[in-house]
Formats: sequence, structure tokens, C-alpha cells
Amino acid sequence: AATNTWSRISAEGNLPAARAAHAAACVDHSQMVVYGGATGGGSLSSDDLYLLDIRTEERWQWMSVPVLGTSPGRRYGHTMIFNKPLLIVFGGNNGQQAENDIWVLDVERSPFQWSEVSVMHTRVPLPRVYHSAEVCREGPAAGMMVVFGGRTAENKSLKDTWGLRQHRDGRWDWVEAPAKRGPPPEPRFQHSCVFLDSKLLI
Repeated sequence: AATNTWSRISAEGNLPAARAAHAAACVDHSQMVVYGGATGGGSLSSDDLYLLDIRTEERWQWMSVPVLGTSPGRRYGHTMIFNKPLLIVFGGNNGQQAENDIWVLDVERSPFQWSEVSVMHTRVPLPRVYHSAEVCREGPAAGMMVVFGGRTAENKSLKDTWGLRQHRDGRWDWVEAPAKRGPPPEPRFQHSCVFLDSKLLI
């Protein structure tokens, strides 16, 4: 990074198969985690969780992470974010239909295990694929995973914004963001988003 030059990394270990439309998240600035995706020809990647250990710059290492129990299953076009200590997977397509389910994995609890989140009886986002998601770290929405846009099972592009939060008692709920001022971004999918302080940039 100091030289402002891209370089191709040669990593060792158990490499994941080539894929597209997967999701990745950075855990504690030392590991990149990859889940799902499509391998081409209509096939989906396995539901294995892969980790790239980047703590030693001279020797980056891939490994397949053992996870117990039921997984989110094979899917593509989903998102995965890290909100310490949880990896959170949302949405995507399982090869048959778009989803709006939520799965979490606590990286501080061993052995690792995926859990599907039950949301309180509130309005929820439509099932979607190719949306964007990021964690807000500052401001009134701090700690929430914010989701924007995507595409429905009927191939309709979306422009809605949702926040997923976990309460102190462990309950989860969705909140749809109201449009307070100005027009929202045009409907879109296969885009990206990032938070700059408390502002979400699409």
C-alpha cells in the first residue's frame, strides 16, 4: 500500500475454487472470510467457509474453516459483513429463488456454528439478490447492518434502504429507512456501498 501499486498475492494452503457473485468480509483486520458464489455453467460453489490469513505478509494462507450444523446453504448474490463478533449473511439466491433470510456465525465461539436469525414480527425486506450491505459504525444507526437495493425474484430493481439491528436482549428486527429529504438513488443492483462516518455512499 505504501507504494500505491497493485500486486498479485501468491497464497498457499487449501484454495477455494474460482467463483463469482460470492461474498467476503474482513475479520479484525487480519483475516478475509469468503462464502458462497457461483462457479459458472449454472453451478453454485460449495457452502464451505474459506479464510485467508493475512497476518504474515510474506506467507498468506488459505484454509477451509470447519463449521458445525446447518449452514446458509449454497447461494450467490448475497452479502456478508462482519459486525464483531458476528459474521452476518443476508439474502442472495439459492439456485432456485431469491432469499431474505439472515444467518450469523460468532467468530469468538468455538466450535463455529451458523445460526439462522428469527426476526421480530415487523416488516422485512423483500427477498433479493445483488444488493449491497455495510455496518454503520457512527451516529444514530451505529451497530446496524444497512442494506440498499438489489433485485427481486421478479427481476425488479430496488431502491429501498433497511437497517438490521440486534437489541440488548438478543432480539433482532428490521427498520426501513424513511426518505427524509431529497430523492433516493435510482433502483439498482450489482452495486456497492460503504460508510464514511455516518454517511452511506452508494
